[in-house]
This record gives sequence, structure tokens and C-alpha cells, in this order.
Amino acid sequence: MEKKLNYAFIFTIIVTVAGWAVTFGVCKNKIDTNTRDIAKIEARQENTDELLRGISSQLVELNTKMTLLLNGSIKQE
Repeated sequence: MEKKLNYAFIFTIIVTVAGWAVTFGVCKNKIDTNTRDIAKIEARQENTDELLRGISSQLVELNTKMTLLLNGSIKQE
């Protein structure tokens, strides 16, 4: 009867460790997937930031030209 108890105990330990391994694999895969997704989003964000800086620069230039035009400092062609 002790042998049956030992086999049952060993089986329980194996199933438990296998469950942990599967859980670890699933979680590791999710972490890797999220890391790749974050890298893609950061790259897009950098492109968006660059475009917004360009737009901001153009708006400052336009605002300056309009101010000069309205003040009569430059003549309209």
C-alpha cells in the first residue's frame, strides 16, 4: 500500500509541475507578445511626434508671417 501512495504522490507532483510549466509558457508568450506590440507603438509614436513638431514649426512660421502682414511690416505681392 505504501507503493501506491508513493506513486500517487509522485503523480501529483508531476502534474503540479507540468501545470506550472504550462502556465509559465503561456505567461512568457504573452509578455513577449506585449513587448513586441509596445515596441511597434513606440515607433509609431516617434513618427507621430516628428510630424507634430513639423506642423508646430510651420504654424509658428505662418503666425509670424501673418503678424508681420497685419502690422504692415511686409508688403503683399
